[in-house]
Amino acid sequence: MDFEAKYQSPAEIILSQGSIGKQTLLSSLRERVADITNTSKEMDLSEFCMESEFPGMGFMTGQEWIYFSTLHTLRHNRQIENILKNI
Repeated sequence: MDFEAKYQSPAEIILSQGSIGKQTLLSSLRERVADITNTSKEMDLSEFCMESEFPGMGFMTGQEWIYFSTLHTLRHNRQIENILKNI
């Protein structure tokens, strides 16, 4: 994992400038984790997910989406740790 690389977020996922309460964020995160967990138990993870194409890579399997989600979360966790060190 290259933690030094910088990426541009797609416009459709950029948040507004307003603040979001901690409990709202935690609740949303818990719901997303539960959705991923439940879906991963119900679907064949070797099949391609045709609902959303990953930029530059194309369609990915369910397993690849889970790997991406895990690594993406680790990246954000590291960013948060670095922010906390500097405040």
